[in-house]
Amino acid sequence: MDTKNDKINTMQPFAKGDIFLGCTYLNDEIDDHKGDGRILQYDKELNKKGVLWTQGTEHLVIGLTFDPNGILWGFDMHNHVVIRVAPDGIQLPNHHFADRAFSNATFDSQGNIYFGEGLVGNTPYPGSYLKRLPGLDLLGYGNIYKYNQEFELVEVF
Repeated sequence: MDTKNDKINTMQPFAKGDIFLGCTYLNDEIDDHKGDGRILQYDKELNKKGVLWTQGTEHLVIGLTFDPNGILWGFDMHNHVVIRVAPDGIQLPNHHFADRAFSNATFDSQGNIYFGEGLVGNTPYPGSYLKRLPGLDLLGYGNIYKYNQEFELVEVF
């Protein structure tokens, strides 16, 4: 169902108890985190249910979490990509929040989104490419970014 030669999206509508795993089909001999991003879906009995080959990603998909509306969020922090998947199993269009290595999200009762910047400093770990901040020799500051429901930046902590 999810071999390198057969990239068919088979993710099913989300059901109670489903388990999701962000991963990558590694396909780069130099970068040990690079490949085709995907999210595996299992049912509550750990039977494979489907796969979503994520659009716009080139590295490990991490930080999967659900918002209050049932949308699944994930991240390719290497390339500053935020992934969103609707409860019907279809990937929503990628929204460019910022040139930051976001790796996790949480949501408050007013609908605000808080992203955690997963990288600090300027030294990448060996064996992988990490996108730097525009115009700087930095991977990130480790800040928290607050966005409103319209995806507008509200505050940086």
